Amino acid sequence: MGKIVEKEACKYKHAISFKSAYEQYQYRLAGQPWMDSMNIDMKVRGYPPYSNFTPDFKSFIDYIFYHGERMKLLKVLKIPPQHMLEYNGEKGGKGYGLPNDIFPSDHVRMEAVIQMN
Repeated sequence: MGKIVEKEACKYKHAISFKSAYEQYQYRLAGQPWMDSMNIDMKVRGYPPYSNFTPDFKSFIDYIFYHGERMKLLKVLKIPPQHMLEYNGEKGGKGYGLPNDIFPSDHVRMEAVIQMN
């Protein structure tokens, strides 16, 4: 079973003030046995833990950028929870992770609604 890969933040400088649609995403931290046993429900703000979810690799590697001064982010599509991505499918399914019988790609679907200022 693959482990979610942590990566260091990397900042590039340029004249355009790009922002990432998912940089302030809010999600529920779950799946930790100690959290479940203590009935803890913790929400975290920041990049989701993954946008690619395969048996051997899990990390956030996909981005939607927009011009921060000329556009306003209205909403983003929620990333499916980990338990949905771990679906094994019916007999003969493709196994743990993506792609599987429900999600045809190894990347989760991402969308952003952005308004021009």
